[in-house]
Amino acid sequence: MMWQDLFPARILERGYEYFMAGVVDDFEVREAMVNAVVEGSEHYVVTIEYTEDQITELHCDCPYAAEGNNCKHMVAVLFMCEERNVFHEQNSAQRSDTAEELGKIVMTADETMIRSFLLSAIVNDEKLAHQFAREFLSNYSAESVRYIINQIADIFDTYEDYSGFIDYHNAFTFGGDILGLLTDEVDPLIEANDYSAAFEVLGYLVNRVDTVEMDDSGGEITIILSECFERWQTILAEVKLNKKKRMFDWFTKKLAVSDDEYSKEYVEEIIRVGFPEASFVEVKLRFAKKMIEEAEALEGWRREFQLSEWAVFLIEMMEQEGKSEVEVRKQYTRYWAFSEVRKKYIANALARKDYSTAIKTLEESIKLDHSYPGLVSEYSHVLKAIYNTLGDKDCYLDQLWQLLLTDDPGNIEIFRELKANYTKEEWPAARQRIYSALEGKDFMDRLYLEEKDYEQLMTYVEDSLELYKVREHFDLLKDRFPERMLDKYEKELRQLAAPVSNRQKYRAIADLMKGMTKISGGNLRGKRLMQEFKTNYPRRKAMLDELSKLKSLY
Repeated sequence: MMWQDLFPARILERGYEYFMAGVVDDFEVREAMVNAVVEGSEHYVVTIEYTEDQITELHCDCPYAAEGNNCKHMVAVLFMCEERNVFHEQNSAQRSDTAEELGKIVMTADETMIRSFLLSAIVNDEKLAHQFAREFLSNYSAESVRYIINQIADIFDTYEDYSGFIDYHNAFTFGGDILGLLTDEVDPLIEANDYSAAFEVLGYLVNRVDTVEMDDSGGEITIILSECFERWQTILAEVKLNKKKRMFDWFTKKLAVSDDEYSKEYVEEIIRVGFPEASFVEVKLRFAKKMIEEAEALEGWRREFQLSEWAVFLIEMMEQEGKSEVEVRKQYTRYWAFSEVRKKYIANALARKDYSTAIKTLEESIKLDHSYPGLVSEYSHVLKAIYNTLGDKDCYLDQLWQLLLTDDPGNIEIFRELKANYTKEEWPAARQRIYSALEGKDFMDRLYLEEKDYEQLMTYVEDSLELYKVREHFDLLKDRFPERMLDKYEKELRQLAAPVSNRQKYRAIADLMKGMTKISGGNLRGKRLMQEFKTNYPRRKAMLDELSKLKSLY
């Protein structure tokens, strides 16, 4: 049901944004009819009527639709219909009745007549012939593979415009159709052990994805390539070595000619992980050297990234091939500036239980990568684990403190690990040291909650911006500190109300004031605050209107 044709592109885009924002509510399906409420600047009721293959009636009570237009609220509800398979379920019920009737005819028909009819049907229907082959043959024919490839081409042709571009509105459905084809057509090939056919189809698809121009803000290309990558892994894990070598050649040639950064990443990864056999080590080593030469010619971050990736791979291949320690060490030294190379060196040292080398390299790496907090935190965690393994209590504790206060501040697991190393008598002083060192940090409420330190948590909430933290910890604090909670509400609501704003903002203020009624004494404080707003802002009709809706609460 191509209902998208009923809407201009800009309306489709806005409606899709509404759908993704989750503003479709009270969604109700009746026989051939859908009703829903869409929450926008106002609440609008949408009604959709449909038959088996088309929309027959669209209605929305928004002003734009009242002028005879199809609006974004209708689009939002139609996307919800698609998500919940509303139209599909209706058609399924009708097809079920038809299938029952046909089943009776088939069961009473002559077998020879059925075979003759089937032959005539599949000879004249390419799609039906393909379905028949998939069901009854252990291996697909070349014609079946061509049929699947033609299906892929048809999907691209369907969604590309006259210039070959797939726009934002079509990208999502395009991606869904491609993923459906992978499930319906490629997976049966793999299940039938027809790996060459599956590989051929995947190769065609990836080549088409490489060259397509589309708005990929929804990440469809990455999703498609990821699904292809998973199927490549399945195929390579099962296929025989002679076919696997041909597939390796395809990947290396693909990498040489592809300009698409997305597919190159997946192809590079499959070359690294998909061919673990010893017979591939030498050819992968040559390939790694070639990729390093190409990376050397690049500039900027791409050069650094590619060199780092392929240097690690080169070292792995040299180690697998049994190159001498001197030769391998030479490559480590050459690419020592790259963190991934040093991390491999550290991992090797740990595997040999050469802890002194690992510690030395970790400490050096912390200095070299000091401007990258994520890396420093990673190194620091490894150091902590080493000291714990060695039973070096002093260094272990020092590293815990380093992590909690500096390298991974506020990490709740490190906080608990540190606490486990202090006695009940020692802990209060250690905890105060943590509080003092991390005072004012955004994550401090996690530590206060861990310690059930509600006084500190209340102070933290009072000092936080606006009412986000009040609402997050509302249930814990409303009965323990009712007056302080109400003080915070009043302070923030006054600041929110001061500038002139729109109805949406005033509605948010009214919603926040509802929260005050759940706190002891909140009704009286809220009533006074509401009167204050009415007195101070008598000309703000939208504000007064929203506040008037709170009369039943105050």
